[in-house]
Amino acid sequence: MKLKILILMSLTYCLTSSSFFLAEHLDDLIRNGLASEEQIAFAASKNVASAKLVLRKKHIIGSDNWLSLTQDLAVDDSLYALELGQYYYNVQTDELAFLWLQRAVEQGEQNAVFPLAKLWFQRQAYQQVLALSSSSPQDIELLLLAVEAAIAQGDIAFVSRHITRLNHEESAQELLTLITRYKILDTVFNDDRVLGAAQPLLPSAMSATVTPSVCHNSIQLFATNIHDLDYLQTLVERFSTHPLRSAFCFSPIRYVPLAQLKCQHDDKAAIQCDESIWQRKVTEINTRYLGVLVPKGGANVHFGIMYLDNNDTVNVIAHELSHLLGFVDEYPLSEHHTTCQQHQQAMFAPNVAIIKEIYYGDKTLVRAQVLKQIPWAKFIKSSTPILTPADKGANNSWQLGTPLKHKDEFGIFAAETCDGRKVQAFKPLLKPTQLTYFELDFPAQYQKIIADDLNAYSMPSFHYNVALSLFGQGRVTEAKGWLNVSAEFEKNKLRQMKVLQGAF
Repeated sequence: MKLKILILMSLTYCLTSSSFFLAEHLDDLIRNGLASEEQIAFAASKNVASAKLVLRKKHIIGSDNWLSLTQDLAVDDSLYALELGQYYYNVQTDELAFLWLQRAVEQGEQNAVFPLAKLWFQRQAYQQVLALSSSSPQDIELLLLAVEAAIAQGDIAFVSRHITRLNHEESAQELLTLITRYKILDTVFNDDRVLGAAQPLLPSAMSATVTPSVCHNSIQLFATNIHDLDYLQTLVERFSTHPLRSAFCFSPIRYVPLAQLKCQHDDKAAIQCDESIWQRKVTEINTRYLGVLVPKGGANVHFGIMYLDNNDTVNVIAHELSHLLGFVDEYPLSEHHTTCQQHQQAMFAPNVAIIKEIYYGDKTLVRAQVLKQIPWAKFIKSSTPILTPADKGANNSWQLGTPLKHKDEFGIFAAETCDGRKVQAFKPLLKPTQLTYFELDFPAQYQKIIADDLNAYSMPSFHYNVALSLFGQGRVTEAKGWLNVSAEFEKNKLRQMKVLQGAF
């Protein structure tokens, strides 16, 4: 023990007289496996890197001691900065991963460029990805990521510049297939500079640009990046077994840059985008409806346009597609939703009616009066009650509603749609459906309603959305022209009139 103390005293003396040579001497001892534990500990306290490296191996990866020692090493060594950045990336501590990967790149560590680019990509900081790709032009993995970033950003010129090299790289063939399938390079005209220079489509020319599809409920789906395009294709394939599948015809999925949609919603809010932009693409679209999948936001249907995000499942897309056919949610609508402001003036949905709860008079006459306000009236059997005495003390006073013992039949049952309002909504079935919860089935009874009259309550075409957006911009003449285009998709004269009046 005395000998060890004397050695440490000697080391301390040497350090004060010539610390550089002592550190070099300790480093040699450690590297040759000749240093004692005391010498290693002392050397580590004096920032000898080899000593810290020896001590680091004794600790579990991720422990406080391991992290502290690795951070000390990473300050001056790009390999440890890279290791630390990858560690924090794997444990999903993105801020620290950014810090150390950036440090490694600044120190010249090329192996840190790709993981740093992946982090930027995940944050949708696509310009940062493109900048990093220019620093390692030979890295094909980085180039593939940069091409995906360019597509998400709408920089088709970047994709075009590198397409020749991609054609010669085996690892790029899958991405090239997707670029071709979704016609990425055909969307050069979507560049902001092109759109800014484009002339507005004159109303007199609109009808000549649109040839409605033979399929009445045709729909063109769009997504904004390679991942979402492929995911949207998967959703359509999964939807092929859904009962609503026969009600829609899907055109091949297409790409649109996210920037061109000019969306204004928060990540958790209902998706809202500038719908006037679709007038620029009308010459390419001959479908009645549009569907747009964006990275974040709440799924919804706004007249002829369906919005989804990349976390939505096939159940969500089925739910939203039912809205295009006019089905209304059977869960409580938002406080400001216009549907529940008053009793209906006319039937407006295949599955919901908002009418009075109490009636007076002869029961037979009242039943006939009520059924005239019920979209599914023809499916209610004459033997199925829809009225029960409202007050035992009052004659000819009736409460609207089908008794529970008829719960498996078409009837008139209270719906949650307008819960908390002054009006009550009613629905055809007692049980909850896919209009209540995404995960539930679309019932056979609703399929029967659709089979009887598929488009009695369906949404107008997406051209109606364009018209509303232009009206909001004060471009009245153009807006009326788009209403004319939307009316061409209607076979029913009353629906045509409703579209032309902007009365949906």
